[in-house]
Amino acid sequence: PYNDETRRYYQLLTRFSANLAMLSDIAMLSLGADLKRKERISARLGDILSNLYLASATLKRYNDEGRKTADLPFVQYAVEDCLHNMQHAIDELISNFPNKIISKFLRAIIFPLGTWLNKPSDEIAQKVAQLLQTPCIC
Repeated sequence: PYNDETRRYYQLLTRFSANLAMLSDIAMLSLGADLKRKERISARLGDILSNLYLASATLKRYNDEGRKTADLPFVQYAVEDCLHNMQHAIDELISNFPNKIISKFLRAIIFPLGTWLNKPSDEIAQKVAQLLQTPCIC
């Protein structure tokens, strides 16, 4: 909803949210009651959901506190880490999906060009470390 540094994060969270819904539906349709016994698949779906929650909570807090530019490195680090974790969980879920035909179909839809998100850069991590070491006059 904002045309600033966080715009791409909102777009990616919307995309990953849609991917989670599709993956959950396909897992339920193809595995049925076996999904309960395939604990690693349900755990990866849970990992995606929890990282979606953490990233959206980070963006909401940033918005609620007035979108201060001084806080932007914290937001960037937290959201980029969550996005990378979600991508990794989806990739592992697809790689280990029991039905290989469905697995190839899901990979073609979700990652047609492969995985592309990286962990937060060292530059952002350094900015966060400097901000944490700087005394704050609040």
